[in-house]
Amino acid sequence: MGLVACSAGPATSFEIVRPLAPFDCRRVFQRTGSPGPEVLLRGERTRLRLDFIAHVECPQGVLPPDEVRVALSNADGLEIPAGVEVQVRNELVGFTGERYAVRVYVEFDVPQTSRVLVRVDAEPAIGSEQLFIEALPLSGRTWEIAGAGAIGHLDGPLGRVWLTSSSAVMPSGESLRQQAVAVTSTDVWLFDERRRVRWRPDAGFTEWPGSPPSSVSALGPSLAIVDPLGLALITEDGGRTPVLRGLSSGARAHFSTPEVITVADFGAVSRVAIANPSPVRPGSGPSLAMVSREGLWQLERGQVRFISPDGGAQFVAFPGTIANLPPLTDDTVPVFSIILEGGRFVAAVPVFDAAGAVGLELIELPRGVRATWSSSDWLFGADAENGLWRARRR
Repeated sequence: MGLVACSAGPATSFEIVRPLAPFDCRRVFQRTGSPGPEVLLRGERTRLRLDFIAHVECPQGVLPPDEVRVALSNADGLEIPAGVEVQVRNELVGFTGERYAVRVYVEFDVPQTSRVLVRVDAEPAIGSEQLFIEALPLSGRTWEIAGAGAIGHLDGPLGRVWLTSSSAVMPSGESLRQQAVAVTSTDVWLFDERRRVRWRPDAGFTEWPGSPPSSVSALGPSLAIVDPLGLALITEDGGRTPVLRGLSSGARAHFSTPEVITVADFGAVSRVAIANPSPVRPGSGPSLAMVSREGLWQLERGQVRFISPDGGAQFVAFPGTIANLPPLTDDTVPVFSIILEGGRFVAAVPVFDAAGAVGLELIELPRGVRATWSSSDWLFGADAENGLWRARRR
């Protein structure tokens, strides 16, 4: 066999061809759009929508995910059957950039479980996310129309006091302008920007000069209030006894026992001895708190802290948004509003079990009715014509 001579000389340079190294690419995985539901309803068919940005940025361009996998499981780790639809689309960013948007639809029946885990994985190893969504039963109530023009009522030993946005109607039918209302064992108290007024069935209205309070709480025949001068007691004869100065305008006080008032001031909670009060230092937390006959409620970072009359604290997470700015009374319980698909409204309300533990109950409202506020006994709602609806809270 002969040899064939080459006309070209030996190569002086070489081009090395190699697979793309991992450090040449940047993986992008980011949740976008709405955060999704904070709570699921057990036994109901649900359709979730989840949006992400998911791609790999490499020297040769932006690459979409090869696969997007979705898995659902219950609180025990068991798989939940679901229908999954994945949409991947290329989007321009600015004049020269691009990205891949991923939209995932998940449809399933919510099982009887305390929570649902949704896991989304974008491959190859682009990113993953886990969502834990609480699952609760939907409770029913018997709703009734309570009239028009009112926003609710307070019940007490003297009868029912109806409230409007600016006035209160006594059991006798007499009405008076008010900014705050409290019902004691012997009186109804009304407050506005310049006076405090006591109502009794046998004496009608009696008034004293005063300032608008930011908090009112009744225990027996007396009141604990927070006004611009500080914490004070209002006795049944109309007298004002100072207890403590230096509170902020966001302070709330619950008349817990005849000797102790529980004060919440911007997140800081203090037990104030009436006979020997110590200064209260405001915290740096939330200023929104409410006083009910059950105790003190503080709203902070997606949860509510309940302070009982003995000073014990319990926490419960709340979905949705605060239903409304409720009236200032001595018996106001926080209510959160949730809008379901199809325009259905649900109220998330704190309730107590037989052992006194605070939990969350979801109560469906009549169509077209939104929750507005709650007392210890009643949940109130309003329709588009401002008609008042009510149902028992417990």
